[in-house]
Amino acid sequence: MRVGLNALVMFTSGGLRNAGVSRYTKGLTNALLSSGSHEYVVFANSGVRENPYESAAGAEIVRTALPTARTSTRILWEQLALPIHAAFRQLDLVHSFLNVSPLFSAAAQVLTIHDLSYLTTPWAHPLRRRIFLRFMSQRSAAAAGAILADSKATKDDISRIFGIPRGKIWVVYPGFDPDMRPASEDEIARFRARKGLPDRFVLYLGTLEPRKNVPALVRAYGRLRRAGAYDGPLVIAGARGWGYRDIESTIEEESLADDVYLVGYVDREEQPLWYNSAQVFVYPSAYEGFGMPALEAMACGTPVITSSTSSLPEVVGDAGVTVEPDSVEQIADALAELVNSESRRGELRERGTARASLFSWEIAAARCHEAYEYALSRS
Repeated sequence: MRVGLNALVMFTSGGLRNAGVSRYTKGLTNALLSSGSHEYVVFANSGVRENPYESAAGAEIVRTALPTARTSTRILWEQLALPIHAAFRQLDLVHSFLNVSPLFSAAAQVLTIHDLSYLTTPWAHPLRRRIFLRFMSQRSAAAAGAILADSKATKDDISRIFGIPRGKIWVVYPGFDPDMRPASEDEIARFRARKGLPDRFVLYLGTLEPRKNVPALVRAYGRLRRAGAYDGPLVIAGARGWGYRDIESTIEEESLADDVYLVGYVDREEQPLWYNSAQVFVYPSAYEGFGMPALEAMACGTPVITSSTSSLPEVVGDAGVTVEPDSVEQIADALAELVNSESRRGELRERGTARASLFSWEIAAARCHEAYEYALSRS
């Protein structure tokens, strides 16, 4: 089988774009290339200067001539140029990694839909994005031979909202990179010293946008501080998305300017040490198609508090504490329990690493191959 991988959403530079979807695309593409099951053509955006794939031997890497690092240009290229490339290179199938695929192409189509948050939590997305995705994702899903969903929760949403038969939706859980692992005490001590971090702190790491519900975490943390239940800082790490100013205003309202550290985007290479250095990781997102940071924190052995909604209970199972994301009281109570109980943190640390071991890119690639065969059988 000749397979085209539409990997234009994979970025190698730092910042907001090199986050969840980019990491998913790189991780799954590497696993597919290393499997050696098919011939692959990987389409990369114009901003990718060097080959980012460890297992690219034998694969053709095609960098677009147009500036497809821009979202608007990428959309046009996917709809107009990608079908031409697929025909010219005689591709049997094209897999697109971000919610939309070419609407007119002779090749069979496989589509990854990460989530439908623009419909389930519309308040968390700009209007233009909601209009485009509502129109294009539903049509792409209807035309695709197979759809990959990051979780059972996302599969349920796709079937219920778009009316897609459940039989053509495949749950393919993401994996995590091998450097997401428990670090040694010496590594953690050196990292804390280099960053000026105390031994005790609570961490949020992820894109700063309304859906992530970080203001609720700030208010919950403020409760602990005012009650004298915790003296460590709250560290908020991540690139600034739209609407991030609500976080800054909440910090001011709670009078926490000296206790909340806004450290901005952190380099991918340092992220495992941020997870390892924290006492507790909190991810109170209102809605997730999967929730990669929760998985990565568990893989690093850090106790996790996350939301009881959407896919997040699938990710953490009984290895994390789940709370209602809009309940400041529940978040505060969960924090108070974990930061003041070494035995409880130790229990979640063991459960978390065991839980994380169930997720891998190799398993994801195997599921992908099954979906490819299914899509081709329907074309």
